[in-house]
Amino acid sequence: MKDWEPEGVSVDDWTPVRSETRRSWWPVIGAIVVVAALVGVFFLVRAIYRSYSAESVVVATVCGKEAVPLSDSDGNNNGHEYRVYTSQGTFVVKDHFVNGIRTLSADTYGRIQPGVTYKITSYGWRNGLLSMFPNIEKAERVPDSEQQPKACDK
Repeated sequence: MKDWEPEGVSVDDWTPVRSETRRSWWPVIGAIVVVAALVGVFFLVRAIYRSYSAESVVVATVCGKEAVPLSDSDGNNNGHEYRVYTSQGTFVVKDHFVNGIRTLSADTYGRIQPGVTYKITSYGWRNGLLSMFPNIEKAERVPDSEQQPKACDK
């Protein structure tokens, strides 16, 4: 035993011990990654919300409408979707919770009549890959003097 060694312990038994004043950076890096992920998710959700909530107003003549049955990949029935075919494209009428709450989509769909021209306020966008259509928020019948009955003959 050497003079400077504690009693009962030799230099060979010592192992390097991390100093209590030296901290690991892993918790800090982990926190930064978590915060960055949360910020990324926030901006993704915000972008989806903003694009879905984009309002569009068109004047269009209704050419037809139907309740299209929806099913999953196994062929199970998942309800239906109210579609409205117009001179300005296809729309859907469904309940939503994005720009306020609407739960009376069946009533709105029932008031829309083929051959009549409406001022349609809708939200959303057309995405052919995902079979998504703008959602009709409001359909106001235009005066009879502005009706366009031949618009669907194109």
